Amino acid sequence: MGALMYLYDFALHFAIQTLLAQHLPVALNDALVNSYDVTQLLVHSESVLKRWIESFRLFSVFGSPIINNIEILEISLTAATSQYSADLLFKLGDEHYALNWIISSPISNLSLSIMIAISALCTASTYCVLHSSATKRTKLDPATTGHEYDVELEPLPSQKDSLSIETAADSQSEPSNTQSVPTSLLTINLLERSISLDGHTLLMPKTPFFYYYWYVKRSIDDLPAYINPSISKPDIDKGRELAQIMRCFGGHARAINELELHGLKAKTLDQNRNKIKDEMLAYFGELANPYLFQKSRDPKTGRYQHQLNKDIFIIKTNT
Repeated sequence: MGALMYLYDFALHFAIQTLLAQHLPVALNDALVNSYDVTQLLVHSESVLKRWIESFRLFSVFGSPIINNIEILEISLTAATSQYSADLLFKLGDEHYALNWIISSPISNLSLSIMIAISALCTASTYCVLHSSATKRTKLDPATTGHEYDVELEPLPSQKDSLSIETAADSQSEPSNTQSVPTSLLTINLLERSISLDGHTLLMPKTPFFYYYWYVKRSIDDLPAYINPSISKPDIDKGRELAQIMRCFGGHARAINELELHGLKAKTLDQNRNKIKDEMLAYFGELANPYLFQKSRDPKTGRYQHQLNKDIFIIKTNT
């Protein structure tokens, strides 16, 4: 049933994504042509999209909807870079736009009936396969047939060669397992605001640098992945924590004041993570990949969470 619930959520997300990808870019483009304030237009568009999605009637069978009563818990429409991670990313002219949403939709009676029927069918099929396999093994088991077989079959010469080759390959491949973790440590220097890897040093812009340092410190302290704050509720405590780091090591006053007054915002986190990714890939190339963010969805809140790999960073606080 868990797998069916996953498919239900995936189908709902895919359906909304398909409909929005078909209609949203054209509608937004027409509105942008006549708009003087793009930021205000995007905020207004969020509320319009929320009402529109909640009015969807998807996958009806004989007039009865499989998915209904869609509720938008969070929705965000923002300008973005080309590397932005979003539920829906589209381009109008030279600008990229990103749309993210979190939805809730109770399972309709029809959906529940279909899931129960599919689950019962899968259970019956599995039982039949296992029962058939057990019956075949019983027929070949000497204990049930009354026959004993004392002859131990020797492997054929070709089988012996194959076994010896596999054994040798296994013994040779065992040491390589220790190479699965990146061998190079990335050094992040707080005073110089630099990132060094394999003898190459990147001087990153101040604000993205401190955001990257904050994630690196969480990795070194073995803290769990950080869940993006709610769009409507910034993380005040973490904002002050990051502001204090910036204040101690020469961050921009405007960024410090924003964090102290308004907290850590999901949109600001996304923008700085993408800036970090762009800077590191442009400078280090593919070498940067193990040191970039791992992204997943938090099962409890449905929001994205990010973290860096463990044990591959060094923090340096002297010149």
